[in-house]
Amino acid sequence: MMKLNQPITRQELANILHVHRNTLNRWLKSEGILLKARLIPPDEIRDILIKLGYENLLKHD
Repeated sequence: MMKLNQPITRQELANILHVHRNTLNRWLKSEGILLKARLIPPDEIRDILIKLGYENLLKHD
């Protein structure tokens, strides 16, 4: 089960979405989502999942 209630890395987010980290970075760039070089906090994870169309993953939170 996915743990989206704690900070995760970009690699972990890419794994959750079943894509390569570079693909995730391209998606984030195309959506205008700029992340700092740090762990992604839960509120930003939720915003990213919604913006990328993965709202269904939030039900596992």
